[in-house]
Amino acid sequence: MKSQFQKLADKLIREAQERGEFDGLELAGKPLPPERLNPFQDPLEQRIYRSLKDSGFTHPVLEVRKSVIKQLKEFGDARNRLIARTISQYRDDPDAEATGARDEIHDLLIEANKSIQSFNVQTPTQLHFKVFDVDRELAEFTRECKREAEE
Repeated sequence: MKSQFQKLADKLIREAQERGEFDGLELAGKPLPPERLNPFQDPLEQRIYRSLKDSGFTHPVLEVRKSVIKQLKEFGDARNRLIARTISQYRDDPDAEATGARDEIHDLLIEANKSIQSFNVQTPTQLHFKVFDVDRELAEFTRECKREAEE
């Protein structure tokens, strides 16, 4: 349910729209550019950030974040390939251990966790990635492979 303030704001906006006060605005129908999103940021700081951005510079933390995201995607792709390989092993021998694939998943998880932890100590909490629970992920990997092999 809307508060009185929200109802009043909606009414005033609707009336302004009806009068055409929003017609012909420079950015009508487009998202605001990032530099205009923060009206509280110092204009000089905005110009500095925009100049750096236009010159191709990004904050080092953002570069590390991109690297972690890329590594997590590669982990997901490798996990999917290992699942496909392990499913065929389980279909051939339902009692197989698939220790090779589990070892590979384990090593990938350890490497991903190292990257995540390294990133997390450099950044504010809101940007943190969750560290993998290696044992839980390995158990889920095994369950998923066996379940798929049975189908």
